[in-house]
Amino acid sequence: MKNQNVIKDITSVVISSLGLAIASQISFDIQLGESIPITGQSFAILIIGYFLSWRLALIAVLIYIICGVIGLPVFAEASSGLDKLIGKSGGYLIGFLPAVFVVSKWEYGKFNDLIITLQTLIFSTGIILLFGVLRLSMDLGLPMAIEYGLKPFWIGAIIKILLALLVIYFYSSERKKLIL
Repeated sequence: MKNQNVIKDITSVVISSLGLAIASQISFDIQLGESIPITGQSFAILIIGYFLSWRLALIAVLIYIICGVIGLPVFAEASSGLDKLIGKSGGYLIGFLPAVFVVSKWEYGKFNDLIITLQTLIFSTGIILLFGVLRLSMDLGLPMAIEYGLKPFWIGAIIKILLALLVIYFYSSERKKLIL
């Protein structure tokens, strides 16, 4: 039985890391002086956090980041390398870790009502954006970091939060049907 749990955990982590890598490739650019990709990454972070324990969720995201740093093309637009982690968009990548932790710690296995879940998703997305803006502010200053690192992303963030909430809602309602 313990071996089955280990296999299930490993499979969950691998699938989550791959899902995050795939979501990273779902991208479109906003042109604001320089190209800013909006990807499916934060959507994947919210889903991973909801469906995995905090330990497994952190491992999955760490594996994704390590794969990108060592050169696998898993980051947005099939990019990779340490420069992506320490560069201007690196704050968002680092923000994935506390964000996935918060979603998982507050939501995993609890099946909270949708309002509480929505609040968690908003807060966790805010963490990602905060880390991104803080990193950008080191190069651009805070006003420009907000201009380029927050304003272009808020509509996409809302859409990804609502999509994640929809997935969670359908999962939860199907789960309740199975329990009854």
